This record gives sequence, structure tokens and C-alpha cells, in this order.
Amino acid sequence: MHRTISNYKITKRKDGRYYVRLQDGGDITHIYRKTKAEIQAKLEIKLEELNTLSRRRTEQVFPTRNITLANWAHLCLNTFCASSISGNTYIGYQRYIRLHFGKLGDMPISKITNFMVQEHINNLSRLGGKEGMSEAYLTRVKVFLHMVFNYAVQNNLIVVNPTLGVKIPKTGLNENRALTQKEELRLLSAVRDFNKPFMFIVVVALYTGCRKGELFALKWRHIDFENRTIKIDSQLIREYTPFVAGETKTVYTPKDPKTKNSKRLIHIIEPLAMELMEYKNNQLKWKEERGFVHSEDDYVFSSRINTALCNATFYKNYHKLLEKAGVENANFHTLRHTFATRCLESNINLLSISKTLGHSSIKVTGDIYIHMTASHQKECLDKLATNYYTLQQPSNIDL
Repeated sequence: MHRTISNYKITKRKDGRYYVRLQDGGDITHIYRKTKAEIQAKLEIKLEELNTLSRRRTEQVFPTRNITLANWAHLCLNTFCASSISGNTYIGYQRYIRLHFGKLGDMPISKITNFMVQEHINNLSRLGGKEGMSEAYLTRVKVFLHMVFNYAVQNNLIVVNPTLGVKIPKTGLNENRALTQKEELRLLSAVRDFNKPFMFIVVVALYTGCRKGELFALKWRHIDFENRTIKIDSQLIREYTPFVAGETKTVYTPKDPKTKNSKRLIHIIEPLAMELMEYKNNQLKWKEERGFVHSEDDYVFSSRINTALCNATFYKNYHKLLEKAGVENANFHTLRHTFATRCLESNINLLSISKTLGHSSIKVTGDIYIHMTASHQKECLDKLATNYYTLQQPSNIDL
């Protein structure tokens, strides 16, 4: 990291002398001078020596300053981040590099300017047609870029982080999109005709509002058919695992849910319970045909070898399902928003929805679905207006 005088505190001692302490790794240097001007001059010389030494160390690791943004990002990901981030985050960062760096990723990191980063973000906002990416997604890409460039500053590859001051364009896209009722019906119809039974997970998501990780972790012991409830007590997390030989992979591990309120009991409607039972009976037949011994500890939505379902398998089929249903711009979280929206349309109170979704507080639910609660407020006030005008009519009531 490039050091300047402003990084250090010069202290006046009781004996009248000035003092400053420098540390370089495990080496500590103490500087004493009679005046503040003298110690500042000595400090500048010492800092120049340390900065020169730091640059030489960097050049030994990175013999060329022409390392590209994409290569540097991969290096940062595996050196600084791999041991401290979740598997999902690691895979997400890899996706940013692969899909969203574009021409910027092929450029030497030392040649990238603030203007170039802003232009790149502007272009990303227009990808995928007229609308492009949402503001929230663009923000996540920018945050990752900022982190990568920060590591470059710390390792003396660049002096200033070019993401500073970059603005996220207003795209008008809302990630909290819910399916229309027609889209939902088409999707439900497509699921029931789909050739992969585990895609019934889409139906369960639409009628419970569960998160993807919660449904992936769902086991048969969590479902109480007699009382028509589903117990949510974990989520399946993808963890990144490095190996000595340089090989990497991700493993799926059950972990505690997102928040303390995420551990919950969800009541399921009778039609869904009946379909779940039919799904279970079909799965039992499938297991018997393939020699699997059923256990209530088995995953509800399993792979072809009766293990936990993985993201790649799910999304490969989910995209086919969306295409079959003629539904666009619908990630898995859209199903959760659809459930909440249908609940609000049915006048279910916000507290009940919040508890079913497992939000940390009712405020979180209200903030996410403020557009829906606002429309319900209008409906209520319109009803109040009707009552108001009714009360204005002449009556024989003796007040």
C-alpha cells in the first residue's frame, strides 16, 4: 500500500522532542527529532524508502504492470477472498468476471480510467434489450469492481481506484417483480407437464414463499401431512472448497437459515398438501425401481442419484420451464415475490405474510412490498369514500 505522511501521527513528547512510529511487516522503526519540520522531512525520506521497497516486492510477484482486469480479478478472488466468502458469493463473483467484464476485462488494469468504468456500467444497464440490468444488480457489479481495484491500489498496481465517483444509471427495473396471474397459471401448467419431477419445487415456492436454499434443504421429516405444515429450520448453502493441488469445487451443506425468524412453521393449503403427497408417492415408486431405500431424512427435491439437488441442474431445467410457459425475466426469487403479492391481493395482513416469509421484521416486508400496500391503501380509502357518500344521503335516523 502506498504510504503518505497523513497515514502517521506525529506526537510531541514530554521532553519537547517529536516522535513517530513506523511499522513495515514485523519491523518497527522509531524516529525522534527536535522540531516537527525535522521529523516530517525525515518521515518523507523513510516513507519513500518503504514505498520503493513495497513496489519492488510487488514487481517480484507481478513482473508486469500489464496484468488484465479479468486476470487480476481471478487472482484476487482466489488469494484474498476464497477463504472468507461463501460458495454462492464466490460463484457469483466468477459470474461477474465471465459475463459482465466484457472488453474492460481484457484491458491492462493500469490503463483503466474512471471514465471507462462509468461507460462500462452505463453499457451494462442497456444489456439484454432496452431495459438491461436492474439498479440493484449493477450496484453489486460495481461493488465487486471496487473491491478488485482496491486490492490493486493496496498492491501498488495503480494509484487511484477508478470506481470512485461512478454513478449507477436509473434503469427503472424492479427486481421485486411478481408474476401476473396469467403468467403464474401458465407456469403452473408447464410444471405439471414437465418431464423432471423435482421441478415441482416451483409449485411449492409459489404457494409457500420459501427461499430457494430453504426448499433445497427440505427433507421429508420436515413435512407434517396430518397438520399440513412445513418446518423450515435450515437452508442448503454452496460452499467453496480449495484443494492443495489447485483443484477447486463447491459442496452443498445445510446451514442455519438467513435470519432467526427464518426458522418457522408454514401452514400449507389443502390442495398443495394433496399434490405433495402424490409427489411423494411417485418418488417412492421411483426409488423402489432404482433400488434406493427411502428415508424420511431424504431430500424432498433430489437429484437422479437421490442426493441434494444442485443449482446447475435446477437452473438448466428452470430456464426450459420458463421458456415453455412463455414467462420472461423471472428468477427464483420472483416466485417468492409472487406468493407475497397474491397474499396481499387476498387481503392477508402484513404481519402474517412477514412471519410466513421469515423476514427479520414486519418493516422489511413493508419496505419490500410498499408498492402493494400503497395500492391496498387506495382501495381501503375508496371504500371509505363510498361509505362517506352513503352517509350523506337523507335518512329517517333520529340523531
